[in-house]
Amino acid sequence: MTKQKLVVLSGAGMSAESGIPTFRASDGLWENHRIEDVASPEGWARNPSLVLEFYNQRRRQIRQALPNNGHRCLAALEAHFEVHIVTQNIDDLHERAGSTRVLHLHGEILKVRSTRDENLIYPWTEDLQDNDRCALGSPLRPHIVWFGEAVPMMEQAARLVSQADLLVVVGTSLVVYPAASLLRYAPPGIPKYLVDPGLSADSPAVLGVRNLKLIASTAAKGLPKLASTLAPELALSPAPKPPTPQPPVPKPTATASPKPGASTSPKQAAAQSSERQVDNPWTLLSQREVYDNAWIRLVEHQVLNPAGNPGIYGVVHYKNLAIGVIPVQGMDTWLVGQYRFPFNAYSWEIVAGGGSRDESPEDSARRELLEETGLVASRLVLLQEMQLSNSVGDEVGLIYLATGLTQQTASPTEEERLEVERLPLREAIERVYRGELTDSLTVAGLLKLDAMMVRGAFTLPA
Repeated sequence: MTKQKLVVLSGAGMSAESGIPTFRASDGLWENHRIEDVASPEGWARNPSLVLEFYNQRRRQIRQALPNNGHRCLAALEAHFEVHIVTQNIDDLHERAGSTRVLHLHGEILKVRSTRDENLIYPWTEDLQDNDRCALGSPLRPHIVWFGEAVPMMEQAARLVSQADLLVVVGTSLVVYPAASLLRYAPPGIPKYLVDPGLSADSPAVLGVRNLKLIASTAAKGLPKLASTLAPELALSPAPKPPTPQPPVPKPTATASPKPGASTSPKQAAAQSSERQVDNPWTLLSQREVYDNAWIRLVEHQVLNPAGNPGIYGVVHYKNLAIGVIPVQGMDTWLVGQYRFPFNAYSWEIVAGGGSRDESPEDSARRELLEETGLVASRLVLLQEMQLSNSVGDEVGLIYLATGLTQQTASPTEEERLEVERLPLREAIERVYRGELTDSLTVAGLLKLDAMMVRGAFTLPA
């Protein structure tokens, strides 16, 4: 018998009864620090030592904390439901309680990652020091989503909520976006349960939400009450004993390879998420190369089409990736103007160029950004992977968001004649809606960023 999918959205209140202060409590961990000083790319750039010590203190505290009855209750529900937990918390208390499907929206305190390659992620239980380095020799940073950064797991979280048979929201004030918007992705007709001592049916965050039942209690007390309704035969395991000191995880060396848990490449992620397998209805009879140069190769295919009729299909094979970059500093971005020969027209676009398949896409993005604008980014986030014209060619486009910018000297190639304009990001997006920007990478990238801002997955400074 297939189990119903129970999706849980958990927030800081979930761990408060384990002794971890909540983010917005008056006596919270952030009280003595401005958010922008310890939880933003700008704060990291200004004073990395302060940021490291701030998270070192949190890591020490979390290692001493224990899962409470709320954590253990959710783990026990896996015997009766397919439980998926989407948490805003950076601790590992859900996992230590026994939950097996946990998605961390805002990162994990017991992991660190490379500042050069965000796919290099390492488990980390000790203090992180200024001189700790990744396998590439670059500094390490906490594996945390800071304010102003994109939330890479947001789309996966929204997809989980949209597939839920039951939804439980626990320990969150529903005021921190984008996590607060997840409730709206739930199917209207499914049962929804809100466990929180401070929210009521007329709270703005839940107004208009159908089939919502409120349990005015903390997580440790309210979740067992809810579980007794959902699964009366539920039995909690004994409370765990305090943790014994564990040896620190070995630090990465210059020869270390990416550790388990590292993010996959865009192509790997696409392959893993593509669940539907469809047989190819085309039959290839023969093929011949028609044209070849340094950038493309044109191949003519003799085929039988899906109807069984003979035909010719020409395919343009691209030797490079199409790389696009949207730099954002404060409320501004940059566009690049150049004359496009195929269309015999001048075009304003995001930073864009070709990326050799012998070079990592991130390195290509950084190179194009520096060449065209003179900007250097401390952080790149993949916004979108695209098939640019899949009816006639196999060109793949990757669009990156670049933040943490510093200005150097632009160095375009000698055949390029470029103009560079700095303008408000909102104005660039409006130019797309007015039809003034028509390049595909530009349109897709700016509209994706606009959608992320609507969802709260990316924010501009106030």
